[in-house]
Amino acid sequence: MVAGNEQKLYQGSRGGCYYLTASGNKSYIDKSECTCGASSPAEDSTQGDLRSVVIVDKGIYTVSYNEIYEQPNWLTYTVSNRVKNANRGSMNFYREAEVHTSDHADYIKNPWDKGHLAPAAAFSDSYTNLKTTFSFLNCSMQLDKLNQGEWAELEAQVRKWSKQYGDIDVKIELVFDANHQVRNTGVHIPTGFWKHLTFPDDTKKCFYFPNEDALYNWDRYEQNCSR
Repeated sequence: MVAGNEQKLYQGSRGGCYYLTASGNKSYIDKSECTCGASSPAEDSTQGDLRSVVIVDKGIYTVSYNEIYEQPNWLTYTVSNRVKNANRGSMNFYREAEVHTSDHADYIKNPWDKGHLAPAAAFSDSYTNLKTTFSFLNCSMQLDKLNQGEWAELEAQVRKWSKQYGDIDVKIELVFDANHQVRNTGVHIPTGFWKHLTFPDDTKKCFYFPNEDALYNWDRYEQNCSR
């Protein structure tokens, strides 16, 4: 029972207790009020029901999502030479009704950006496609300096390559080392990101970025694809 109303309570991986507001954000309550695990259906914790793999096809990208980590496992999309017809304006990330994801509270007062995996700039050909990139399914806890720096530079380079060579298939894999960080909101912080590119002639380029401030230009992060 929260503020006189029945609310379903959830317990995060670090023991914090919260309920979801009407807008889908987490609202934390004092642990003394938490009845997660009690028999009342309205207040029963769903932590044990969270899935480590949920595959969602969003049309312009496909994502494997980890509800326990509140982060994607991997995501695939294709970069084409799309003509820009829409602007992001005041668009912001939104939660999905059927998948437990991160939310705005996970990004407050910390150095991590809401990092697009399928880039907004690659899907600005229509308002619908652009809006689809703002799902939290497509969002990762990415260090701000990486997200706005060499990661963005590589995204721009891939768009240039697509104009020159044709459609480029992209797969991004998130890496979580055994000692990766978990915030008190319950979200897990990726250790790094693999980006795999496949060109129309089936040649490949692969890059690995640690989730930290990049010390070099994006091309210095290219790796052997046969890892």
